[in-house]
Amino acid sequence: MKTTFFFCLLALATTTWACPNISGYYFQCRSSTGQQTGLEDVSITQAIQNRSSLYRLNAINQETQEREEMFYLADGRTYSQTHGHTLTQTSASCRQNILVINTIVSVNRQIVSNLNTLASKNGGLLRIASSGLSNGRLITDVLICE
Repeated sequence: MKTTFFFCLLALATTTWACPNISGYYFQCRSSTGQQTGLEDVSITQAIQNRSSLYRLNAINQETQEREEMFYLADGRTYSQTHGHTLTQTSASCRQNILVINTIVSVNRQIVSNLNTLASKNGGLLRIASSGLSNGRLITDVLICE
């Protein structure tokens, strides 16, 4: 009985602790290849919700100059959001101290974007690596935030 309890406690702690602490303020995020739009005035907060890490990203898109806000609950579940004919499906989880985000965007039931994003922090630098397809273009890019 004690072994089972300890194993459950360890498994629960590992899922929460495996998520990286990427919280902070970053002046700007630059694309390493120019394939993605950069970000500026980036703020990331992190909290625990239902034993999973909840990330809130707030930033200004350098192309549109519009403020964007995104939430990611790293519980491995897929969340869907519909806006008109656009369906966005997002899942987030943590693996080896890396936040893994998978996003599929469909318009009129046709997939227009399928991206895998990995976010991690080393010292004061945030690294956001994205790969996949967006509007028929292959994306393999890294945003470096400082």
